[in-house]
Formats: sequence, C-alpha cells, structure tokens
Amino acid sequence: MDKKKIKAVLFDLDGTLIDSYDAYYIAWFNILKQYGITLTKKEFYAAGGIAYQEMLKTMLKEKYAQLQKQNKIAGISDYLLKECMALMPEKSRPLPYAKDILLMLKSKGIKISIVSATPKNIIELGIKMLDAEKLIDFFISNEDVDMQKPAPDCYLMAKDKYGFSNNECIVVEDSPVGIKAGKNAEMKVIAVKGYFNRQLNVAKPDYIFDDLKQVGEKIITLSE
Repeated sequence: MDKKKIKAVLFDLDGTLIDSYDAYYIAWFNILKQYGITLTKKEFYAAGGIAYQEMLKTMLKEKYAQLQKQNKIAGISDYLLKECMALMPEKSRPLPYAKDILLMLKSKGIKISIVSATPKNIIELGIKMLDAEKLIDFFISNEDVDMQKPAPDCYLMAKDKYGFSNNECIVVEDSPVGIKAGKNAEMKVIAVKGYFNRQLNVAKPDYIFDDLKQVGEKIITLSE
C-alpha cells in the first residue's frame, strides 16, 4: 500500500471506547437462561466482536432453528437490545483516555467515525456516554450493512462516506473479529488491549497498544 497521511480514524465502540462487556454479558446471560442455557464468561468473550444475529445463532445452538420456526428470534433480539440499553448506564463506562483521544483528533482536523457491529440505538447511547455527539462525524451500525465483521463492508462504507482511500483511514479495534474486518478492508489496524489480549497477535494488527493515550500519539505521528 502507498504511504499516505491518515485523515480519518474509524473506531470500534464496545471494548475500544466504551467498557460495555459487563452489561452485555448480564443481558445475554439473562436471556439465554430463559431457554435453559448457562452462558459462561469464557463463551461470551470467545464470541466478542460478532454481530447480534450471529451471536444468537452461536449461543442458542440447536434451539435457534426451533425458535426461528416459531418466529421468536425478532422478539428475542428486541428484548436483548432493551436489556443492554437498560444495563449500560450502570454497568458501562468510557474507557480511560476515550474522550481525550477524540478531542485531540478533532483538534488536529482528523475525521472520526464509529464502526460497530451493534445496533444503532446502542451506538447512540455509547456516543452520549462519551459526551461525543459533536466529535463524531457519523457511525455505521450492524443495520447498515448486510455482511458483518469480519467482513470488510462496514469499514469500506465508512471510507466511501469520507471519499478517502484505504490508506488514508486507520481502524482502532479491540477484538480479533474487528481487527480482521479492518485488515480485510486493506486498512492499517491499531489494536488496543482489553479483554482479548491473548488473541490480538493472531489477528495480525499493524500495531498493539496498552491504552488509548498511546493509540492517539501513534495516530498523530501517522497524520503528519
């Protein structure tokens, strides 16, 4: 790829800017318990980064087809969304330096968007928790693309909205699935450590950093 200055940063949301996994785990645990399934945290984190519908297929296992025939999947998805949104204010928080990195990038004229495998309502709530409504150019949700991460569609859509080349955008992710999506979009990817530290190298990001402060410093050097 040609070397070009970074003009836009495409952030994942959950685990990257917002520590929301506890809220999600409780919501998933409660819904699956109703169907006789006990979800462990290990199982939950193993599915990190994939879209809701794919997670439902994975977590409900053989019961998914039965519930689908009974036209209950949409209702389960709606219930799950409401549970997550109800839990997020208490069980989620912005990660350290999250607001700082957004303010710094904005001050440098670097474009900022959020590209997530979660529904629109949750992304809007996350942006509100970050107090970043005026800092984010736009967001891409799982409702905007047919193919979810690790497919590159969401990141390519964000790039096209800006009218930039792949080399002018950089992805910031925390999960192997998200990292693969960024790499499949032929963009540079920064991984920030969190819940998936042992799996990050396998996904082959271009850079791995301990926190968002280090991420911001690297992006500034790549934009100059």
